[in-house]
Amino acid sequence: MKKCLFLCLIVFVLVFAAECMAAGYRNGGLVFTIPDEYTERLIIEQPETEEYGLLLSVTEKESVEALKKSGEDWPGAGWLFSVERIPEEKLHEMLCGDMFGAKVFAKDLKGDYYLFERPTDVRLVREDYTDPEGLREWTELNAWAVTMPQTIIAENSGLTSETRTNTMLDMYLARVLYLEDQDFTVSTTEYGPLSPNGADVSAYFSRMTEQSTVIPLNGEKAPDGEYVVLEFPDDGVRFDFFLADGYENTVRQVWSEGRFEMLFQMVFENETEKASGIMLNLYHMLAQHAGLYDPAADQITGTWANGRCSVTIEKTEEPGKFDVQVYWGNSASSTSSWSMTAEKVGASSSLLRYENGKHSVLTSADGDEISEEVLYENGIGTLAMMSESELLWYDENGHAADGSVFVKIK
Repeated sequence: MKKCLFLCLIVFVLVFAAECMAAGYRNGGLVFTIPDEYTERLIIEQPETEEYGLLLSVTEKESVEALKKSGEDWPGAGWLFSVERIPEEKLHEMLCGDMFGAKVFAKDLKGDYYLFERPTDVRLVREDYTDPEGLREWTELNAWAVTMPQTIIAENSGLTSETRTNTMLDMYLARVLYLEDQDFTVSTTEYGPLSPNGADVSAYFSRMTEQSTVIPLNGEKAPDGEYVVLEFPDDGVRFDFFLADGYENTVRQVWSEGRFEMLFQMVFENETEKASGIMLNLYHMLAQHAGLYDPAADQITGTWANGRCSVTIEKTEEPGKFDVQVYWGNSASSTSSWSMTAEKVGASSSLLRYENGKHSVLTSADGDEISEEVLYENGIGTLAMMSESELLWYDENGHAADGSVFVKIK
């Protein structure tokens, strides 16, 4: 019995030791596993952290020792990578500028983000740079280092993969979304440049910054055709979002008074999303906010019909006003007619009202001669678009069309 207990204890100790070995290094509630064959060649630092900050920093030991032997002293020799945890607010601030080698790679259940930081220059130090073995060891460690983000995510169940690119396009989109005082305009040939003027643009820019990645297109040629322009006049930078079929996610950066250009491709999590479509919707929202654009005006214009009656609505040169003509066939030779100028009620043209309606009866005699009998000229009523395909006409004088639904035919 004692022998059995002793063996069980040995097994428990061995299993516990194996688990500890597999767990690797721990900090901030995370596990960082580093292969045994590398640990002797590395300096592994784990600063104490309560919530945010540096969790892990890994440096090649040989480079540090080589620097000491040379008699020189500068920070960062042999540095391979670091892992840092930051709050969402800090990430937003960083995305507005160059992140200098730091990349977002994960997000936890709390909503905090994790950065994988790598040097932007070579930190290799050797007594003899011609020694191929030293270069091979450095290359091997760097090849392993870049795999650590995937390893960290795989070994920590509370983390999910997260990617944010940091091109110039990303930076400027982030500045609009996260900085309160960022000045910009959006323009097309339709209304010219428009500023937000207090309009909430966050929903449009969050779709582009938080749900897409940006890929530089080197050597590609910009497509022909129209585009929506996002311009930052204080910086002399603009971004052209192309509308041509197949290029809706192609964006051109232009700066230094047009002397320099660069192309980007936006890749969305939702493959049906189009960058230029988002920008065009934003532009129309800004135009509507400024009182220049009314989508319902385009929807309500056209011809609507119900049996023998037709209603034709056309825009006038004066914004917010529409010419309306109603024809109702009485017989082969007689037609009732209403003509009026209607104005939109409120901000949308889905509801029109008139107070100058002229009601006549048109009668055709022999040949082409038509006579008109005017019944009244001060008619009052409304036209209400219930959907994109249904219209109601309320004639307050004679109630000619009460209960009738007109369907759009063109």
